[in-house]
Amino acid sequence: MANYTEILFQKMLEYEYLGLQTDEDGSVFIGKAPHIAPKAWLHKKYRKLSIIEIDELGEKVQIEIPIIYKEFLNVFSNGLNLFSDSLSLDGLRSNYNRDIDIASKQPYSIITPNITERFTDASSDMFFFGGYCLDGSLLYFRGIKIYKCARYTVKPTFEWNSFEEMILLEFDRLALLFDKDGKEIEVN
Repeated sequence: MANYTEILFQKMLEYEYLGLQTDEDGSVFIGKAPHIAPKAWLHKKYRKLSIIEIDELGEKVQIEIPIIYKEFLNVFSNGLNLFSDSLSLDGLRSNYNRDIDIASKQPYSIITPNITERFTDASSDMFFFGGYCLDGSLLYFRGIKIYKCARYTVKPTFEWNSFEEMILLEFDRLALLFDKDGKEIEVN
């Protein structure tokens, strides 16, 4: 796997001084965020998926999962939440229980944007995999490029040349919006 995951994880660990929790399944929660909620975390890295789980996920979404995202799910994380859900990457959600202790330890479902809430103007070569909490915009693959689109249309509002480029640049951009305590900086 590319070195970008190591770089990303090191960036996430820069907030370890705010707290760190590693679950027995391999999920890692970094930076307690009590200003959001008593059990909130700044960053969430979920357990990795097995090849079998990724294959089953591919059958469920009925769209070819890009190789780089399959590797991400298998080698690094089954989805991700960065900066108190400012940016989330979707994965396999195995339980829809609304209990906070269960729900908060699972990624958003990748099935939702690809099947149940798929845009009507989405072409068959678009694979949705994440989005932004603030404005509801989504991220999708089209080939190796990554596109950001508004909440109700696939028309791109931004693009990156690769998944690796997108995740590292977006982490750095979002980091500028939060202070050392993990609180969003208010702009006047």
